Amino acid sequence: TLAVVVLGLSLAVAARAAERGTKDPKRHWSRTPYSIKMAEEAMPLGQLPKVIKGHPRLLIRTTPWNGGITVEELRERAKQQPWKKWFDWCKKKKPKPHQWRPIRALYYLGTQDESVVPAIRDYVLAAKPAFNCGGGLVDVAIQYDWIYNSPTLTDAERKKMADQIAKVALKCAKTLESGWAFDIWTHRAAPGWASDVLVAGLVLDDDHRQAKKLRSWGMGYYKNNYFRGWQHNGGCWLHGGSSYNVGLVLPRAIACWQSATEEDVCGLIEKEYDNWLQRHMYYMMCEVLPDRTRSDAIAWDYNPPGLRMPTLNCMMAARAYRDPNLYPYLRWLKRDPRCMPYSGMMQVLFYDEKLDKLTPTMRPDAPFSVLWGRKGAGYVQMRSKGWAPGSTVIEFKCGDFVWTHTHPNHSNSFWIYHKGRLAVQGGSYGADKWR
Repeated sequence: TLAVVVLGLSLAVAARAAERGTKDPKRHWSRTPYSIKMAEEAMPLGQLPKVIKGHPRLLIRTTPWNGGITVEELRERAKQQPWKKWFDWCKKKKPKPHQWRPIRALYYLGTQDESVVPAIRDYVLAAKPAFNCGGGLVDVAIQYDWIYNSPTLTDAERKKMADQIAKVALKCAKTLESGWAFDIWTHRAAPGWASDVLVAGLVLDDDHRQAKKLRSWGMGYYKNNYFRGWQHNGGCWLHGGSSYNVGLVLPRAIACWQSATEEDVCGLIEKEYDNWLQRHMYYMMCEVLPDRTRSDAIAWDYNPPGLRMPTLNCMMAARAYRDPNLYPYLRWLKRDPRCMPYSGMMQVLFYDEKLDKLTPTMRPDAPFSVLWGRKGAGYVQMRSKGWAPGSTVIEFKCGDFVWTHTHPNHSNSFWIYHKGRLAVQGGSYGADKWR
């Protein structure tokens, strides 16, 4: 009898899931079924934006564009300080494959030093789905794109690299569709694998027969899930915005989308998705307290030895929206918006001198209050004097229940800060210590 009841319940659940489907407008954005197929969310092929022809087209182009610099401008910057210092360092040290990944290809693009191409080629050919969070294929695709025009590569090698990228992208799609991916708000389903699929489709285009399918899968999944989810939460994330792929891979994939196609996807987010991308930049800024530590109520990100701030992604958003407030903020953090050591070399792609000269619209010591996700995360922060040392900061999180493995750290969590943490209620990043 019990077996019959269990079987009946299982069939009922399955029937309900089938009835709901992926096209049901009532389906809640945060409850994407674990087994959803990317093909079900795909953008119709006829609606795909045109891809910019030629390479490179990820984060940089050969012709002028509004979102970043050209290859010619990069090569000029490689001869100027502060960038020259790090290009010279790369020339001397020749970073290994696991070190800062696209930096070697950036060095090649800026200097045309053919000696690094074989190692980058081998790195692309050895690509596989990144364990745990995904996102690794984005790095691979960028490197493939940046060395594509090397005269030392043969057509056979380019085809072999393209085949490998497509093969791995299809595996990433299967991983996203599996239970391992969880829902769209956990770090394992933060859009690492979806970004892998999307960026592979962007970089391959005419180089591979699977490119359009990969683009339609990635773009459709982003627009039907991630864009709607981030719109719902106003650009903030419940699980520490600097960490894992949500704060890191997602904006970079959007930047690749912006650079590789004729679609202004940043403008689309601004007009149709409540401008959550720019609001996410401010979320990352406001999470940092006057003592330059993060306010997020998670113990592992409470006061890290080095503040994890995805500078490159914020610079991409600042440039896309012509926002002058990020650069003085980065200098307050004692970070040079032009270039930071090692992986910060990538900032060379998005630094905008004209933007740097604009007058900021917000004072660093001005009071403000901001709410992210009135119908979602419910995260409010109030400051008496901005980032000034004497500023009082109060923040509180109490919003829609969105399951994540650390959600208990966020429901009804708060900070009160004045020259130090006066009151803290949060939780630690561990199942045995949630409270």
